[in-house]
Amino acid sequence: MTCALAIFVKTPGYSKIKTRLAKDIGNEKAQEFYLLSVKATEVIVKKSISILAEGLLDPFWAIAEKQALTHPFWHSFDCVDQGDGDLSKRLFCVYDTLLKSYKKVVLIGADSPQLDPMWIVKAVLSKAPFTIGPTQDGGFYLWAGTKPISLELWKQVPFSTLETAKRLMSVVKHLGKIETLPMSLDVDEKEGLQKLFSFFSQNPPQLFQQKKLQLWLQKKFFKKRS
Repeated sequence: MTCALAIFVKTPGYSKIKTRLAKDIGNEKAQEFYLLSVKATEVIVKKSISILAEGLLDPFWAIAEKQALTHPFWHSFDCVDQGDGDLSKRLFCVYDTLLKSYKKVVLIGADSPQLDPMWIVKAVLSKAPFTIGPTQDGGFYLWAGTKPISLELWKQVPFSTLETAKRLMSVVKHLGKIETLPMSLDVDEKEGLQKLFSFFSQNPPQLFQQKKLQLWLQKKFFKKRS
């Protein structure tokens, strides 16, 4: 069964990046974090692909801006347009578009650079119709499915709330079983940087780009005091 994985991203210079985080740490640092996080996510996905059987997982950048679909920054994977509208419409657009060509679609963001590649592998190999990876703030870092989800159902989900993941599971539960991955985190505000640094401190990263991000966090925010 061939699966598609779409990473939702915005292109620096075309869209505002990590706006909530930028309010806390400034635009420059927020963009630095984002670019490092994107690169970490890329290697996480590549590691997942290397673990799986050849040809089982096709990766895509899901680009927020039509004019950036051919931007050289996104050369590593094929690109798919997120479409227009709010997040519910964009999730529907990417999920629905790819599900027309693949038996399963996995959706992730670029703000959870600590993800274990095996979690993606587990989502790909799951026999359940749906898989979710919940975050500590009530959202989700991964969604995977084999069945269509109407735009009307996506619109019933309140995003960026403590109830996002619960509501998503509630509105699709009549379509089939939902498997749950380990809870993790994503970074939307400065507090998330602290959680991410603590996670890396307790779980030393194995991938180079994750180590690079860990060093950046230490240098910019968490320098050891003598």
